[in-house]
Amino acid sequence: MWAENTMQQSINPNRQIHIRALVLLTGILVIAALFRFIWLDYAPAGGHGDVSWLGINALDWVDRGIWPFYVREMYSPEFFPVYLTGLLLPLTGVAYLPLRIITAAAGVLFVAFLYPATYWLIGPKQPIELRVRAGLLSALAGAVSLHIIAMNRLGMESPPFLTVVTLLTWLTAMAWWRSDETGRYRRWALAGAALGLAQYIYLPARLLPVVLILWIIHGYLTDRARLKNSFKGWLVMAFVSFLITLPAILLFISVPESFSGRADAGTATTGGWVWEYDTTASGGVVGLTLAKLGLTLQAFGISWQGPYNIMNQPMLGPVFFLGLLLALAFMIRTPTRVMYAWPLLAIPVLLITDIISGAIIEIHALHQMGVLPYACILAGIGLAQIGDLSFIRHHPRYKLVLTAGVLVAALVPPISGMNTYLNTVIPAQYADPESSWRRAQTDVDLAARLNAEPERAYLLPYSEYLRPDVAWNLAAQFRQRQSAISADGSLQIDNPPAEITIIQMQQPERARHDGHAVHTDPHLWVLLHANTIYLLPPISEPQIDSLGAALAETPTENLVDRSGQVIAHLAPIPTPAGLFDARPVIEYPVDAIFNDEIRLLGYSINSRDLKPGGKSFVTLYWQALKPPAEDYEIFAQVWNDQQEAISSAHEFPFNGMYRSRIWLPEEVVATHHWLEMPEELSHGRYTLVSGLFRYLRNENVVVSGAQADAQLNLVRIPDLRYPLPALTAAEILAPLDEVVPFGDTLELVGLDVTIDGMQRPLDNLSAQAGELLSLTLSWNTVQQPAADYSLFIHLSSDDNSPPLAQFDGIIGQGYPTGAWRSGERIASEASLQLPVDLPAGTYKLLIGIYDWQTGARLQPPQTEVSPYTDGRYLVATLSIGAPSG
Repeated sequence: MWAENTMQQSINPNRQIHIRALVLLTGILVIAALFRFIWLDYAPAGGHGDVSWLGINALDWVDRGIWPFYVREMYSPEFFPVYLTGLLLPLTGVAYLPLRIITAAAGVLFVAFLYPATYWLIGPKQPIELRVRAGLLSALAGAVSLHIIAMNRLGMESPPFLTVVTLLTWLTAMAWWRSDETGRYRRWALAGAALGLAQYIYLPARLLPVVLILWIIHGYLTDRARLKNSFKGWLVMAFVSFLITLPAILLFISVPESFSGRADAGTATTGGWVWEYDTTASGGVVGLTLAKLGLTLQAFGISWQGPYNIMNQPMLGPVFFLGLLLALAFMIRTPTRVMYAWPLLAIPVLLITDIISGAIIEIHALHQMGVLPYACILAGIGLAQIGDLSFIRHHPRYKLVLTAGVLVAALVPPISGMNTYLNTVIPAQYADPESSWRRAQTDVDLAARLNAEPERAYLLPYSEYLRPDVAWNLAAQFRQRQSAISADGSLQIDNPPAEITIIQMQQPERARHDGHAVHTDPHLWVLLHANTIYLLPPISEPQIDSLGAALAETPTENLVDRSGQVIAHLAPIPTPAGLFDARPVIEYPVDAIFNDEIRLLGYSINSRDLKPGGKSFVTLYWQALKPPAEDYEIFAQVWNDQQEAISSAHEFPFNGMYRSRIWLPEEVVATHHWLEMPEELSHGRYTLVSGLFRYLRNENVVVSGAQADAQLNLVRIPDLRYPLPALTAAEILAPLDEVVPFGDTLELVGLDVTIDGMQRPLDNLSAQAGELLSLTLSWNTVQQPAADYSLFIHLSSDDNSPPLAQFDGIIGQGYPTGAWRSGERIASEASLQLPVDLPAGTYKLLIGIYDWQTGARLQPPQTEVSPYTDGRYLVATLSIGAPSG
């Protein structure tokens, strides 16, 4: 038997090598899994809004049947985590765990793929022992890198990019080296499938075709015979990739903004295009790029300074960084080999994303993930070649010592580092009050406390629900989301609670993870009741007072987070009378329909009078006429009369927590928007402008209706103003003996006439030809005018002849009558230039008010002195003296 085994080994030694490699690789994968899955629900600390956004989309798929392809809140077609999370929800429930399981599992696959990727990059021309040894060391490098482990535990959408890049490298290298064997096109097709899959994972995948082109060029320069033999294979790869990527390609063609939408929406800190920001302080774009490259070189094996890193750990541990340096040294002898050239050609290309993203001197771990597989591969190749040195190869004892030394050097630092991370760093983060809000632990602890007693009803500030981490975690017990407004525009709460617990946050304006401003308002709440989150319309001032009165008489419970700080106060109170009674909620009706899908029913606003530097809070009321086909962004703006936007708000409804695709025709949805006015604000009339916006197409949704502007596809509601101070009785310079009404809208209560700066009495008004009459008219608004009325002033010699001089102009100029309100007293100015050739005599000074668009006049009273029925009123007679001299 022993002889037979010995004969078998001698006949097929490669098989034994592969079996040993498989056993060792299995051990490495166990190590990788332990590092990635241990205490996964505990570390990282806190939460992350991007993870929660993915979770909310998964809920919308599972509960609402919304199949996402392009996750709009995330600005990229990263739908795999959404579906995988949805599949895991029945097993894990609503938590960060399912998303972290996805990235951790992808991390283990990444380690598994490193072995064949390295094995085939080295190629069949090299000894199998070297290929296997390098593959195992590369896998070990990926398994124990604390930096990569941290990436794999995040639960975000981008870490699986590591896995698919490694898969692509493996399949492409295998197809390259086996391009003259049977089944070669199948292998190229698999490589194309990996390339196509990558396009749906993360934005830097757009650069992978560039990497492949460089690999083809390398083949042309170094191995033209193999390139010629594999040319059809490359075409097969391209064709399969094209087919798989076709849905995304069609999206990119029809909606070009989607190609780079994630970066387009970034900031100088989060990854906006570098050329969009002032980089002077960093030495310009060149200086910034050089600084980033310097940090990147350190990050390979010395220290990492940047977001999403733990304990400043570099990409590779010390022994593997040494392997990377050795690979670069060995490359000097044979720089054209695929095992060196392909990784070194790929690394600069996949660094481009980070170089051109963000305008601050730091490197971003998520942006550089595509580099990590190649760093591990080179590290494994470098270490593996030590075993081929002659003094090692011929001395088994040295080889044993070297192997043991590498294993100790590879495992001890990550074990020690992971122990420090889990038992020191993470507890410190949980205990750090400053870290609590920055890592959204405050949001997590808030939701956990409310979930602990789901039988209670809670009144949660609306601004808290906009935080994705709060909304996602609350879905564990309050999974149903709906508007609290019925289709007829009335508040409707099924079985309203007799008692509610009001949540008052200790730091309500703490920063959000996405950097968006936090707006708090005592009118805005969401109700958590009976496993449902009700999105409420604004409550009234008397209701705010009743809540305040009840709170004043109720002892509160302090909610303490894991850091020991008080983050909120819980106050159980009897539900104030009428708080949830059925009532109409739309203050001002609007009639507009968008794309035959969504109707804008009306709005409410905290005040239609604007203030310089003030904030206007607007609620818009929407109703889906049928299930909307896509997720629209809502915009609300304030325009002046020159159609210039002086304030603007653009956002997905409820920050994506209740997006338009899940609106139901049976409800009316109230969305809330804050518009901050500039400090320098001119008195006048302003228009509230609103509509739906297709973010990726950069276009407004088509709209029709009474208030619709069909040309610009928006709704105009000209009901806002920055009013002039109302006149008091004492400020009316020349009050009339009798008020002169014009229709039932305006009353003339005062008229002051000056000539050359001198006030002249109306009962003895005289002037010279060529002089300018300046009039100040004081008006009382009986009811809000229906139009921007104009004023005319006629100077007539008789009742039938055309005016000898006249003035026509909008009353109030920049503050037209359409902005006036009933009960106000406003002054307007007008002037009348007398002709230079006006003969001496007595003339009639007549005024009137009319709508310039229709010509209709407001009728003043008929009197013995002013008997006119055509809208004219005689305010004075004017004596023109004979010319002097």
